[in-house]
Amino acid sequence: MKYLVGTLLSVFALSACSAAPASLTLHEGVVFSGAGASTNTSDYVALGDSYASTASRFSPLRDSFCLRTEGNYPQLVDPNVDDVSCQGGMIGDLFNTRDTDEGTLAPQFDELSSDTKLITLTIGANDVGFGDVTGCIRAEMEGSTEDCRDQVFIDFNDLGPNLDDVYTEIHARSPQAQVVTTGYMLLLAAGECPELAAVSPEDQQWALELSYSLNQKIAEAATRNGADYVMPVDAAEHTACVAPAQRWADFEGFDTDSYPEHMTQAGHVAMAAAVRAVVGS
Repeated sequence: MKYLVGTLLSVFALSACSAAPASLTLHEGVVFSGAGASTNTSDYVALGDSYASTASRFSPLRDSFCLRTEGNYPQLVDPNVDDVSCQGGMIGDLFNTRDTDEGTLAPQFDELSSDTKLITLTIGANDVGFGDVTGCIRAEMEGSTEDCRDQVFIDFNDLGPNLDDVYTEIHARSPQAQVVTTGYMLLLAAGECPELAAVSPEDQQWALELSYSLNQKIAEAATRNGADYVMPVDAAEHTACVAPAQRWADFEGFDTDSYPEHMTQAGHVAMAAAVRAVVGS
């Protein structure tokens, strides 16, 4: 029986280890070492969910509930970032307070002002329940015999209009800011994928198509509203289907020190480079 989901991206069990490459060649001729040099932009605010907040699970935490870690892509873009990204973040949390077991979080938009010069935004996956897609694929990897296509239904219909509201508010609060919106790093790739040997080819293709649809909706909304949309060059060649040291996202995280179903540290380096390539352009 199909059911509509709208829950959080799952965050998650912790696991073991591997090193990210020291440097990566990414956006058309850009090489970024991940050293965190300043972008010469002042008043930079990072908004979003766990795909912005969580880098390596062994990195020091700057916020325990939000899993906001040292070395996430906002900090690599500029170490002076005002980073309010938070695991489980949804579009409503940009506008409204969020109650947690550890207290009440202020609306992420409260950090914006007329002086804000740069905003990065990573949001939308939790609003459509995309964690149920990746979670179901991960369950198949671990032995589940459920057919994901019969268990999870994703509805993108409201995502575009809700993102339009986000940009309207951003432009009202920070009319001079450059807005850079990121897509979600791909976990799957077309073709052979040893990591997903236990997952049916039909479910793999279904999940991949939904990944592209999610990023397309986010890119379309960014373009409509005058924001720069970025994804690292060759992201499709750095999925969980390649060797651990080359992954920019991972399902289990055992071999990449990453949170399950999230970007690896190398993925954050790649995303930071993609952002930096358009900052000031």
